[in-house]
Amino acid sequence: MPHCTDVGHRMEDGHCVATIHAEANAIIQAARNGVMIEGATNYVTASPCWNCFKQLANAGVTRIVYGEFYRDDRIFEIARQIGIELVHVPLPGVALPKLPPQGPS
Repeated sequence: MPHCTDVGHRMEDGHCVATIHAEANAIIQAARNGVMIEGATNYVTASPCWNCFKQLANAGVTRIVYGEFYRDDRIFEIARQIGIELVHVPLPGVALPKLPPQGPS
């Protein structure tokens, strides 16, 4: 499919519904290409939303490296409980929102 930026967004409630999140796309592309991701590290610019976090966990990803916090602090507690390592690597020049108290230091 062409990129939404090129052909127009399908907006609902302020979000484009023609797209999927990068985490889901990575899982789908790995499956499509026969790439095993059990024990893999996922690199993303923003911490995963709740649904993407659950997908990564169920796909066997054991480490998530992210550049900025993105709205859902539930991932920190659950990651601790199930052994997923969350690594915050700040993006240069990006003012980050305050991480939740249970977030990584």
